[in-house]
Amino acid sequence: MRSYSKKIFLEYSFFLFLILKPNNFNLFAYISDSDENSINFHYESDSCSFQSPIDSGWQSLYQDSIQVRSELSFTCNSDSVFPGKAFLYWGDENKVNFIGESDKGNVSENITISVMQRLKIDIDTDIVDIDWEGPVPGSAEFEFPLSSVFDPFLLLGNPDRPLVIEQNLPRTHLIELGLNDFVGIPGEITSLDLFIDYSGRFHSSIIGNYISSASGDAFLTNEGQPLYLPELSGENYEFSATYCAYVVNQLALTYFIYVRLEYLVGTERRELEKEIELPIIAKEWEENWQIGPQNITFSLPKILILDTNFNSLNQIYFQDILINSEITQKIIIFNEGNKSLKISASTSLPFSIHSDLSNQVEILPGNFYELIFSFKANDVGYYTGNLNIESNDPMKGDIILPIIANVIDDNTDNNYSDYIFETSEVSNGDEINYEYSGCGCII
Repeated sequence: MRSYSKKIFLEYSFFLFLILKPNNFNLFAYISDSDENSINFHYESDSCSFQSPIDSGWQSLYQDSIQVRSELSFTCNSDSVFPGKAFLYWGDENKVNFIGESDKGNVSENITISVMQRLKIDIDTDIVDIDWEGPVPGSAEFEFPLSSVFDPFLLLGNPDRPLVIEQNLPRTHLIELGLNDFVGIPGEITSLDLFIDYSGRFHSSIIGNYISSASGDAFLTNEGQPLYLPELSGENYEFSATYCAYVVNQLALTYFIYVRLEYLVGTERRELEKEIELPIIAKEWEENWQIGPQNITFSLPKILILDTNFNSLNQIYFQDILINSEITQKIIIFNEGNKSLKISASTSLPFSIHSDLSNQVEILPGNFYELIFSFKANDVGYYTGNLNIESNDPMKGDIILPIIANVIDDNTDNNYSDYIFETSEVSNGDEINYEYSGCGCII
């Protein structure tokens, strides 16, 4: 028991420094969090045509007696799907990673080739002179799909390792014609058989891939590098993403042309028979893909600290507590966001938490949690402490609530009941200082 012969009036002030850095989240890296969204970039091109068809020129099948000429024109359609998930992480830094679904990416080209061909027969001997040129009937249009499956995003993006679609086209029968299919054949020709097969190779390289975001200057390459985001705020984080790629396609075709010709020289039947391979120069075309933009929305948690009347709370004050008595208080931790809020809390003696927050507690959006804590002291005096709340709120993170307690004796001559406490926030850049001041008397 302390006693004094006269009243001493004491005026005091003290400072508690709480460092918060809204743009750096090291304080709550303990409970970092993430959210995910399925994404499906889908590219479908309009039919692209090539203005300059390929002309093989006259190709000799048998010396100069039989020649064939091919003219090819192309159209193509692209249909590509890049499915995966976008993961938003917040903690030390805010970032988005794009991870593709295994073997669900699909890149396809559907190529249509129109074939126009002409045949020339020129046989000149002392006995017979056959000179004929005409279109090959049944000149055809044929198409073939080319596709490849892959893991999107993480396997792309490196110019030294582009996504390659490569497909060999087996030898396929295209045209089979006989003498009666041709018009204006000279009478000396008694038999004419023409067969055309084709085979080929398609090669496509997808290079220069990246996913860009409209949320600033940042862009994301697809080697697993994250996209770093500006400050998160609110109950949702929204941004748009666009998939871009530069595509180089090559198609090489080879024709296998077989002709067998019988003709009369007087009464003598003669025969010409030949097969040649006619390589068609590889056709190359480029495409610039821009898929999107696709809007992506992530839900965020948002923590509010309230009193039991649901008013905002920034400190806890126990006033006029009798010595050796225990008093409890409740605070409300409310999740104003659209994603589950995860919290844990701690304090130090003589303050204690009754709620079981040794492990994380999850608060669903729109719900709240009642945190109950108590205070008891065996000596008269003035006590301070902190209630530390760790959360996965990407903006507020860890919250430190100052606790102030005033313990008095039942002997009213020895108490601190005249103390009045006030707080104010003093902001200095990223640092927030809580200043406490008060005045009272000791008897």
